[in-house]
Amino acid sequence: MKKTKDITKYNLKWQIIRSNIKGPSISLHSKIKAVSDYFNSEKTIDAYERVLNYLEGLQMGYIGKNQKAVDQIEQEIYKYREMNTSEMLKEPNGFITFNDAIKYSFKDRYNLWKDLFIRNRKWLKNGYIQKEINDFMDILYRLFQQNQEIIDKSYSYETLEQLRMDASKKTNTHKFFF
Repeated sequence: MKKTKDITKYNLKWQIIRSNIKGPSISLHSKIKAVSDYFNSEKTIDAYERVLNYLEGLQMGYIGKNQKAVDQIEQEIYKYREMNTSEMLKEPNGFITFNDAIKYSFKDRYNLWKDLFIRNRKWLKNGYIQKEINDFMDILYRLFQQNQEIIDKSYSYETLEQLRMDASKKTNTHKFFF
C-alpha cells in the first residue's frame, strides 16, 4: 500500500496495539479483532490506512504457508477497501506526545521500544535512516529518562545513537518488500 502524505505509522496507540499482537503466539482472529477494534475506536483516515497497511503486510506473511489465513485476511482487506473514506477526518496530531505516552505502562512502552529498536537497527545497519521512527523513538526515550525508567543495555539509546552515526556514513542498501 502506498503511504499517503502526512499519515504516519508512528502513532503511539497504533504502535502499542501492533507490538502487542505481534508474533505467532497471538491468533489470527485476535490480531484481526485488535486492529478492527482500533479502527472502530478512531474512525480516522489515518487509522484506516494503518489498519489496511497492517492487514496487507499480515497477509504477505501467510502467503505460501496458510491459504485459509490468506483468504480470511483478504476478506478483511476487502471490507476496508469497500468503505467510504470521504467522510473520515484526519487525526489532529498523529504523532506521539508526552501526554499520550504517560497513559501507557512502562511495560507497554518498553516492549514497543524493543520492537522498534530491532526494526530500526536492521534499517540502520543497511544505511537506511527513517526519520519518523527515529523521531518517535527519541520521544519515547525522553519519557524513559523523565520517569527514570531503566532500559536494558542491549536496547540502549547510546547504541541507537551509534547505529545512527554509522548509518549516516553508509549507502542505503535496505530493500523493501513493496
